[in-house]
Amino acid sequence: MVKPIFSKSKFIVSIILAILMTLTFTIFAVGCREEGGGDCCCDEPIVTPTPCDELEDFAQFASFKINMPGVVPPQNINQSFLPLDRYDWQNATFTMVCNTYDEHSFDSIAGRIRGRGNSTWNVGTRVNQPHMQKWPFRIRFNTPQSMLGSTSVSTDWSFIANLSDYSQMRNEAKAFLGRRLSGMDWQTRSRFVHVYFNGQYRGVYWMAEQLQANTNAWGGRPQDAVSGRVDVVYHPDPAISEYFIELDLRVNQPPANQPDLVLVEGVDYIRAAGRLYDMRFPDDTRERYRVYSRVVGEYDICDETDEKTPRYSFVYNARRRYRTTGHFDYARDFLTRVDSAIVSRNWSRITDLIDVSSFVDFYLVQELFKEIDVGGLSIHMTIRNTPRGRRIFKGPLWDFDLSAGNADPGDNWSATPRWNANGGHGTTGIWAAYMNRWFRELMRVPQFFNLARERFLEIAPNQVSSMQNHVLRLARVYQDDFDRNFERWNLQLGRRTWVQPPDIVALDSFMDNVRHLVAWFCARVAHLTHFFTYGQAGTITGPWITRLPLNPDGCCGFRHLLSREINNIV
Repeated sequence: MVKPIFSKSKFIVSIILAILMTLTFTIFAVGCREEGGGDCCCDEPIVTPTPCDELEDFAQFASFKINMPGVVPPQNINQSFLPLDRYDWQNATFTMVCNTYDEHSFDSIAGRIRGRGNSTWNVGTRVNQPHMQKWPFRIRFNTPQSMLGSTSVSTDWSFIANLSDYSQMRNEAKAFLGRRLSGMDWQTRSRFVHVYFNGQYRGVYWMAEQLQANTNAWGGRPQDAVSGRVDVVYHPDPAISEYFIELDLRVNQPPANQPDLVLVEGVDYIRAAGRLYDMRFPDDTRERYRVYSRVVGEYDICDETDEKTPRYSFVYNARRRYRTTGHFDYARDFLTRVDSAIVSRNWSRITDLIDVSSFVDFYLVQELFKEIDVGGLSIHMTIRNTPRGRRIFKGPLWDFDLSAGNADPGDNWSATPRWNANGGHGTTGIWAAYMNRWFRELMRVPQFFNLARERFLEIAPNQVSSMQNHVLRLARVYQDDFDRNFERWNLQLGRRTWVQPPDIVALDSFMDNVRHLVAWFCARVAHLTHFFTYGQAGTITGPWITRLPLNPDGCCGFRHLLSREINNIV
C-alpha cells in the first residue's frame, strides 16, 4: 500500500480546493454575460491578464475562398466531391473576406493546395459517405502571407476539418492553453474561418500555421518579433546542426500513393531505443521551394533578397539534400542518450539533456487532455543548442481532436489498461504518464513529479481556467457560425464518425457538445488536483488510482451543476 505524503487533514483540504476551483470557474463563467463593452479579456478567470489576440474581437468568422480552375462542385451537396489529392499539389487562388477588419482581406492570391492528415484524411474522404466528406487540406502561398492579422507570416497554412470533434473546440483549446504556458517557446496561432471551394460552402475550419519542416529557420532567436517562432538552424556538421523531430510510429510505412516504396532506416526515418521518429528538419526535399528566414551565416543559399523587407531573405533549395546519414546517426544517438537517461531516472543525467520546463508543460497539457496519440504519434520536439549545451525541447503541441473525452477505441485498443478510467475518454486515471514511455519514467522521478505538481496547481486556477472560459466565449459569441457548419453537415451529429464514445454520439447539438467538453474539463481538473496534491512519484499504477474517492462521472458531484450553469449563459 502506498503511503500518502500528506496527512489526512491535508487530503481533505485538497478535495476542498478542487471543489473551490470548480466553483470559482463556474462563478466567473456565469459572470460573462455581457456582449462587448471594454477589454475582451476583462472577464477571463485568470490572475494575470493576457493580450486580447484571440477571436473575440471579430464580429463573425471570416470567409476563406478557394478557386481551382476547371473544378465544378456538384449541385447536390450530399454527392461525393473530392477534388484534392493527399500528396500532389495543385494550383489555386485564395481569397480572404473579413468584414470586421477590411485590412485583413485579400483577393485572388496565387498558391497551391493539397490534402493533409493521415487518419483524419481517411475519415474525411470516404467516397461511400459523402455526408462526411469534410476533408482537411493544406495551402501554400507563393510568398509568405499573414492571415487575419496574425503575427506569423508564413507560406504554409493548415485547415483542420474537426470532423470528429463535434464541439469543434479541442484543437483550439489546446492551442490557447499552449500559448499561455511559458515552458514551451512556440505554439501555433489559429483562427476559425468559413471555407468555400469554387463557390460551394464547405463549413467551419480551424486554420493554423503549418508546423514547417522544410524551413531553414523558425524566425529569430530569441523569439522573433514578427513570427514569434524560434530558430531551428541547419549546419552541415551534425553535432552543430539543430533538429525538428516527431515521434511517429507510422513513419516507416509507405505513403498510400506509393505502396511499394521501401523506406530505409537511417535514410528516411530514425529508430532510437525501439521508437520510430521522423526527422522533419533538416529535411530532404525534392522540390524547389522558397521560405523566409534570417540569414544564418554561410550555410544559407541566398540567391535573391527581398529589398522591401530586408530582415528576411528568400532562400532557394534546388534539389539540394540538406540532411545526410551523419545527421540521422547523430539524432539517433542523441535520442538514445535521452532515453537512457530518462529510463535510468538519474535526475542529473536527465537535466543535462532535456529542457525541463518544456517537458513539464508539454506533459501537463497531454495529461489534462488525455490525448489519444500521446504514446507514439504527433509528439514534436526539437534538439537545440543552449548556453548550457545541447538540449531536447518538447513542443509544439498538435492534433488534439481525439482528446478530452472524445476517444473510445474500445476492444480495438487492447493496450488500454482496464483500470485507466474507461480508456481515453474517462475523466479519471493517469493517461500520458502511462501511455508515453518518457513521461511514464519521468513521473517516477521525485524531482520531475514535484515540478509537475507545483506547475499544475499553479496553472489550474489560472491558465487552465482561462482556457475553459475561452471555449465558452467562443461558443457563445460565434454560435451562429458554428451552427451554420452543422447545417451544412446536418448528418454529422448523432453519428460515430470514428472513435467517439457513446456519450458524445448521444449529443444532438453543437452547444450540447460544448457543455459536455467544459464539464469534462471540470471533472478532469478536480481529479488531477487530487492526484497532484495527494500522490507522489511512482503512484501512477492501477491499484492506487482505484482508491481515489472521486466519482469519475460526477466531478465531485458538480458536473451536473456546472452543466446547468453553462446552460444559463450559452
